[in-house]
Amino acid sequence: MKRILFVLSVALLCVTMNVAAHAGYVQNSVSEISFPVTEGVYGAYLSGFDYAANGNIIAYAGTNVVEVNQSGTVIQTLYEGAYNSAASFVKVDRSTGKIYFGESYNGEIRVMNSDGSGQSLLATIANNYDMVIDSAGRLIVSAGSLDWTSTNLFSLNAAAGDSYQFGSVSGPAGPMALSTTGDLYYGVTTFGATSTTHTILSWAQSLVDSAITGGEAEALSGANSTNVLTGDRGISGMAMDEAGHIYYTSGGNPGGVWKVTDGSRSKMTQTDPNGYHWLTTLRYNQNAGTVGVAVGNTYDDSGNPIGVIANVVAPEPSSLLAFASFGGLAFAMRRRRRAYGESVVDGR
Repeated sequence: MKRILFVLSVALLCVTMNVAAHAGYVQNSVSEISFPVTEGVYGAYLSGFDYAANGNIIAYAGTNVVEVNQSGTVIQTLYEGAYNSAASFVKVDRSTGKIYFGESYNGEIRVMNSDGSGQSLLATIANNYDMVIDSAGRLIVSAGSLDWTSTNLFSLNAAAGDSYQFGSVSGPAGPMALSTTGDLYYGVTTFGATSTTHTILSWAQSLVDSAITGGEAEALSGANSTNVLTGDRGISGMAMDEAGHIYYTSGGNPGGVWKVTDGSRSKMTQTDPNGYHWLTTLRYNQNAGTVGVAVGNTYDDSGNPIGVIANVVAPEPSSLLAFASFGGLAFAMRRRRRAYGESVVDGR
């Protein structure tokens, strides 16, 4: 019996140490995928991405939209954009296979089939930032105001391309996420501030539905929102899993990835503080049960700019509890603190 307990303890220890290990650009990542990006007038960077139904990545890599497999191989170029493009987001509709992608310089939101065919301009929304798709197939877009002091929420018709505003919140454009029940979540973004009054806001599905059908430009606002999380720095990327956990990236060096459960946050990982990399778009990969996050300011060994997506998995509480039964929980937590150089729960 002691031998069995010893073997199980060693096995769980290896899992815990693997989770806490530093791997490339992002600590705690289980894998990191890199691929070339094309340079435009604003430089070469990975801005938006999402996961296709087959698990491949659809990425706005510089000026082009490409399909990349989990080994980092570019399968195909789906769209070649203009030199003055400023990529903002990619969103895949798994129910239809349609790919939506936006760029903020010209405000263009385009749509195409999963193989790149049928590409067309769907709408023009200035300073578009992110998109979510609800269960009814409605496209919801967040976009900064012309002076970037507020964020406007738009409903976009996927068939006709007409759009209208139904909400407005303070602060520059930020990311969104939808729960499985249709509740809308919005991450507040700030420039130069150390904290915000509200970091994550939410609106119930019923309120979102009435706002979209009501025709009022500011039917949704901070005043009728629910405060989900308070007091973090501005959020650049956000997603939710099927269980209702919120994942988000926060700015700064090092940039961090956080998980929110029932209003409490825990830090999953961060960038290497010596690397001066930032974290932007974040998507949940339901095929693998991982969180993918885009890493900024990344180059290959020859100095060429590349896109990097780090895949992160948070250890499940059940695994840690099992490990604790063998007297190893304290050791695991010490390992995690040393890996981050700070407290996992409250460190920044």
